[in-house]
Amino acid sequence: MGTFVSQDGVRNSNFYLQYRTDSKKWAFSFRTNDTDTSPVQYVSSDVNPIVGRWTALVGVYDTVARQIRIYVDGTLAGTLAMSSNWNATGSLAIGRGKNGGVLGDYVHGAVDTVEVYSGVLSGRQINDFSVSPNA
Repeated sequence: MGTFVSQDGVRNSNFYLQYRTDSKKWAFSFRTNDTDTSPVQYVSSDVNPIVGRWTALVGVYDTVARQIRIYVDGTLAGTLAMSSNWNATGSLAIGRGKNGGVLGDYVHGAVDTVEVYSGVLSGRQINDFSVSPNA
C-alpha cells in the first residue's frame, strides 16, 4: 500500500486515500472504528494507475448520502455506501497511514498539492481543479 493522505486516530487512520497493492488500483478507504480488529471498507477506482504519470486523486465522504466516492483526474471512478464511520481527531498525515498504532503504508514517490475541505465538493468543482499537467 501507499497512502497519500490519511487522518490519525489513536490506533488507526480513519481514512486513507491510497494506492492498494492488492488490487493495483487507487482507493479511498475507511476504518469503521479505532480498534486493531476494525474492518476496512474501501472503494477502488476503475482506472488503472500509470507509473510516472501525474494523477489527481480526490476522496469525498458525504455524510448526508452516507457514501464515499473516489475521483481520478476529475472523473468519478467509484462509489461505496458507508455503514458506519468514526471521527478521528488526530493529525492529518501526508504520505503515510497508521494501522494498529504503527505508522506505515509510506508512499514511494511524490505527493504534491494536498487540499482538504470541510464540506462535500460537487463533481464539477472537483473536475475544475483536477486538470492534469499531462494534458
